[in-house]
Amino acid sequence: MKPVDIKETIELFEVREALEVQSVQSAIKRMESGDIEKLEEIAAKHRDYMPPYYDRQKVALGTYFHIQIAKMSRNRTLEKLLTINMEHEYLRYYRMNRADPARMKPAVDEHYELIERIRKKDTAGSVRLIRKHIRSNRDHIIRLLEEDQKDNQDLLARA
Repeated sequence: MKPVDIKETIELFEVREALEVQSVQSAIKRMESGDIEKLEEIAAKHRDYMPPYYDRQKVALGTYFHIQIAKMSRNRTLEKLLTINMEHEYLRYYRMNRADPARMKPAVDEHYELIERIRKKDTAGSVRLIRKHIRSNRDHIIRLLEEDQKDNQDLLARA
């Protein structure tokens, strides 16, 4: 697998943000009975599973939460594009198992806050929160990539 490129990472998160903003807006307009309950069920599994570091299951549970919102949009193409984006993100960054576990609790809290905003049909608040949530994740990943690049440069300098 080729090294992860920071510019590509930023672009990937820009696309994800656009898809998720549309997803939240459409979900608020089109959600049906039982949708919020399903979202809460996924959020509870994500909240209750707290490993000491980000592992495959923790990342997958967070991803399922976002895909559920896309499902609530009733737009299959949007759901498919977000799934592809998040799979790409997952495959590229899963190896970064040193992601700071301190991000776990804030991410869970943001998920629950987003559920409440969606339940209240607070479109503007939901959009602000999903943008903040994605940008926090992006910034976290970028910081890890920059640390990896620095570590690699240090190793090469010592070789």
